[in-house]
Amino acid sequence: SDTNIGIQVKSCQCWNNQFVDKVRWSLTEEEIKKNSVLVCILIKGKLEDDQAKSFNLIFAGFLPTNMMKTTYGKCSVGINELLYGGGLHNYLTGLVSPKNNNSQELLDYTSWGSLCYQKGDYLEAINNYNHALKTNLNLVKTYYCRGLAYLALQDKQQSIKDFTDAIKIDSNFAPAYYNRGLVYCYIEKREVAIADFTEAIKINPNYVAAYIHRGQTLVQIGEKQGALADFQKVADLYLKQGRQADYQNTLNTITKLLHSSSC
Repeated sequence: SDTNIGIQVKSCQCWNNQFVDKVRWSLTEEEIKKNSVLVCILIKGKLEDDQAKSFNLIFAGFLPTNMMKTTYGKCSVGINELLYGGGLHNYLTGLVSPKNNNSQELLDYTSWGSLCYQKGDYLEAINNYNHALKTNLNLVKTYYCRGLAYLALQDKQQSIKDFTDAIKIDSNFAPAYYNRGLVYCYIEKREVAIADFTEAIKINPNYVAAYIHRGQTLVQIGEKQGALADFQKVADLYLKQGRQADYQNTLNTITKLLHSSSC
């Protein structure tokens, strides 16, 4: 394997904690092409000769260069865009030994996919999930997360397939039923959606979101009494959780539904 991995280290100075979120590290397009990873160092304090021994150097985080996009030949990233520094070792290990198929690497691919998903880079998230699934087709979370990424890209059929595959592996994975139900709602297969929400609730009787969406879907098909029962359950759960504002909003929904002439 190729062990020549380019690492670009950049430092930025910040002498006031209030402005840490304003700090940005910049790279040129050439630096991005030559390197696989940007490592960011934050220098706390003023850079003056008589204070040279009092500097605080902080490893702010890192970012793979393939996640960076240039504008007019340059790219800058803020501290909130960086990945947690503790993951750098595993990421570099994965680059050096891409054919290492142990469970830790598979976990890393799924974790990287989730990080990309959180940053809104859904295609790169899917790419990471694909890597994990190439060597292990029994990863429930990976299928589920890839389904979420496909859904974010409006690929509803592929998201349904991934949620279904997750359910085939673990029939008690409630979030897969719930999110597949959401997709069925989007494509107006309401009866099937209700069945999925119901399965999620069977697995987790306190699944608030599943009650809400089942109630909303029941309203759409004219099942007013069933919807009222679901919203009442939501209100009860909110009350137990001490979520007073949500509790009151749900009571308002129930009141409106009771006074509506039709659904």
